[in-house]
Amino acid sequence: MSLDINNLASEFGCTVEDIKELIGSFIQESKDMFEVIILSLEGNDYESINMGAESIKIGAQNLQLSDMQKIADEMLSCAVAQDKERCSETFATMQALLSELEKAI
Repeated sequence: MSLDINNLASEFGCTVEDIKELIGSFIQESKDMFEVIILSLEGNDYESINMGAESIKIGAQNLQLSDMQKIADEMLSCAVAQDKERCSETFATMQALLSELEKAI
């Protein structure tokens, strides 16, 4: 995952620390959504998977996290298709991306 915190700070007109705080909030909110997605995968609740993925996508879009936005889009697609295997694989990728993001800040 490519992340240029200095560039984001410049684009958003704020400090690097502000960006780190925003990304930290995104990470925590995503982890909260991950809990929902895990339970939803177990229960085949594709509507809740869709809502969780949409929430993550919007946050990623707001922070210009294109890799996370793309994988959230993929999660939305597999939820609409009700493809549990693909949703599980996509979710694993999403978790790995969030872990990378966490290490980057």
